[in-house]
Amino acid sequence: SWDSCSFGPVTFTNLMTSEASGGIVSWQWSSSNPNVVFPPGVLSPQINMPDTGYYGINLLVVDSDGCLDNKSAFVP
Repeated sequence: SWDSCSFGPVTFTNLMTSEASGGIVSWQWSSSNPNVVFPPGVLSPQINMPDTGYYGINLLVVDSDGCLDNKSAFVP
């Protein structure tokens, strides 16, 4: 069963793609909550959420041509 008071690890999965020949070469995850810290340069990080609530999550990627893309979402 699911326990809403248990804060286990959450895996964030990058689904972004690039048409550049070398693909995506850099991933930078960030959060609107300063207590949520993502390890730098990890494709699909797994982190422990500090508390319940909605968090603004952002993913910035760079492809081998130097083009940037950015996706943001609020997650519970």
